[in-house]
Amino acid sequence: MSIRINNSLSTLNIFLMSIMIIMVLTSACSRSEPGVTIRSVPIPATPQDENQISTTEVTTSSTVQSQNDDGVVLPFAPSNPIGGGLLVAEYLAGGLANIDDCLPELVEDWKLLNIENDRCLIGDVDGDDLDEIIYLVSVEGESTNPGDVWFFDDSQSAYRLFTSARAVANEILSNVKIEGLSDITGDNYPEAIISSESCNGELCTQKLIIASAHRGLDIENLSPKNLSLRSINNITFEDVTDDDIPDIVLKEKNITNDDTSINTEINPEITVTPEPEITPTPTLISENITGPQRDITTVISWTGLRLRSNLIPAEPEYLFHLVVDADTAYQSGDLEKAKELYKNAANNTELRDWKEEQGKRPGRIELQAYSLFRAAIVEQRTGNAAETLNLLSAVNTNLSNSIHGLAAGIYLSALQKGEVSGTACAETEAFLTTLDTFYKETWDYGIENPIHEINQLCR
Repeated sequence: MSIRINNSLSTLNIFLMSIMIIMVLTSACSRSEPGVTIRSVPIPATPQDENQISTTEVTTSSTVQSQNDDGVVLPFAPSNPIGGGLLVAEYLAGGLANIDDCLPELVEDWKLLNIENDRCLIGDVDGDDLDEIIYLVSVEGESTNPGDVWFFDDSQSAYRLFTSARAVANEILSNVKIEGLSDITGDNYPEAIISSESCNGELCTQKLIIASAHRGLDIENLSPKNLSLRSINNITFEDVTDDDIPDIVLKEKNITNDDTSINTEINPEITVTPEPEITPTPTLISENITGPQRDITTVISWTGLRLRSNLIPAEPEYLFHLVVDADTAYQSGDLEKAKELYKNAANNTELRDWKEEQGKRPGRIELQAYSLFRAAIVEQRTGNAAETLNLLSAVNTNLSNSIHGLAAGIYLSALQKGEVSGTACAETEAFLTTLDTFYKETWDYGIENPIHEINQLCR
């Protein structure tokens, strides 16, 4: 009996010693090298649409960044970096982020796009007298580069992610830039000015997001409604309106196929065999999307209640734009200025003829005839009947090979018969209606330029 007991105790001792050996070996194999931080491998997340408006990336306990004795380490890049704002907020609060240099480690590890403008700016954008961080994140896309700007609260609030440019604009953003921080509402707290570009085929426009807490702690977009820009060449903050509040001054630059910035230099060391000369088929005017362009300066100013934009076009290079300036003066009620500009356009031979440059029927003669006709209408409205008849006679005689010269003859004949201006205008419009297709082609200067209707000629 005692022998069986001793054997059982011996077997139990052997079993316990085996377990202890296994535990020691397991502990030794799992121990990491001193100073090495282990980050937990994230569970593959469901791919998120890069166009989904979101300021956060859905995470589980397996995807949250690891933490060591010093703080929270750099998180793994989520499937959609634009939605990773919450991860970055935890990283900022963890104490290891290189905030002074705008998180270069995040740019490298998450493979964010390199940018020319500021990636991050620091300022009190929410009006709580503590500085927040705004941070631009952008990734490469198929046609455009989707992006966003994150707004992180101050350090006392643990860098909480409280909004983003996408949320403020309530739309998808791409080719995003932080243009600057400036107090443009006069409340001593800066607005964040952010630009975004969207393209429809080859036609691209840019929008401005003006993120502001002027009306309260909630950040909102104060950008003027329907503000659409072609190509922002430069943005400055200047007090153009002399009210001691900076205005946003945006200079747009037109980029054309014959832009002088295009490099056409030929390497003299390379011998090029000339290709057979091929005469290109002229492109129809209607296929030219934009038409003649001019540089424009947009000034956005604070009115006390809202921001208002004012367009200041550059001096015209094309005759068409001088005519547009005259039309604008007429529509605003400045008849003296309109008359001066119409007469200048009627006699101008220096400004460029866009239609002729397109290989089409020259447009100068029609623009000159139209301008002289309109000058006659201005004279009529100001009560100068004799000058009205003189101008109509001049356009009908000297520019009779134009559609507007023929129209001036119809109008002049009606006045000479003693008919009132309304009847003369109706007869002129009836004549032009028979040439409607030709009239539309005459005024086809692209979708980004004003249209001219028959019923606008003599009214």
